[in-house]
Amino acid sequence: MYLKFYQIEKPDRVTGKLLDDYLERGWYRVGPLIMTTDFIEYEGSYVPVFWIRLNLQQYRLSTASSRILRQNQGFSIEIAKSAFTEEVEALYTGYRLGISFPVPPTAREYLLDVTEHEVYDTKMILVRDNGKLIAAGFFDEGHHSLAGILNIFDPAYKKYSLGKLLILRKIEYAIQTGRSHYYPGYVSSRISKFDYKLFPDLAATEVLLPYSRNWYPYAPIGKQGLEGILINGE
Repeated sequence: MYLKFYQIEKPDRVTGKLLDDYLERGWYRVGPLIMTTDFIEYEGSYVPVFWIRLNLQQYRLSTASSRILRQNQGFSIEIAKSAFTEEVEALYTGYRLGISFPVPPTAREYLLDVTEHEVYDTKMILVRDNGKLIAAGFFDEGHHSLAGILNIFDPAYKKYSLGKLLILRKIEYAIQTGRSHYYPGYVSSRISKFDYKLFPDLAATEVLLPYSRNWYPYAPIGKQGLEGILINGE
C-alpha cells in the first residue's frame, strides 16, 4: 500500500454508513469536501500524520476529564442541529481573533465553504454561561460513528478548558446514542500540535497504520513506533 498526499473527493451527500466507511478508511471532512492524507505541509516542510479514533466500548473517563466536567458543571449544555446564527458567528469571530493560525472568516465558510446545502448530518453542542454563548462544538453523525469537526470558544474563558469540554461532551453524546467510535482527526509523530486529541483515553485510542490500513491500539506503538513504521515501510 502506498502513502497518500491529499486525496480529495467532493461528494453530494455523506451520511450514515457512507460516513462510517469514509472515517474507517482514514478520510475526514474539510468544509464540504472529504479528504485523506499521510503527510501535511507544516512550517515549510512535510510531516507525517496518522489518523486516530476512540473505541467507545473501551473508553473510560479519566480523573483529569472528570475534573474538567466538574469545573464546568455550572454552564448549560444544549445539542442542536448545526446553524450559523448571529451569536455563533460572533463567537467564531472572537475565537478566530484569539488564535495564531489561519481559518476562514466565518463559521459558515469553515463548514460549508460556498456549498448551499448540508453535505453531512451536522449537529452542534452549545455551552452557555447564564445565557451567554461561550463555546460551540460541531460534529458529524454517521450510523456507528461520530466525527468531531470544529470547536470554538470565547478566549476570555480559556482557563475552563472549553475545547476539551466540547470533546468530552461529544464523546458522551456518541456513547448515549449508541455509537462505537469517535473520530477526532489525525496526530503527528513529529509535532505535538495535535496531541490534545489523545487526552480523553490513551488506552482506548486506536491508530490507522499507513501501509496496512488497519487499526491498532495506539498506546503500545506511540510516536516513536509510528515513526519506525513509516521509515521501515511496515
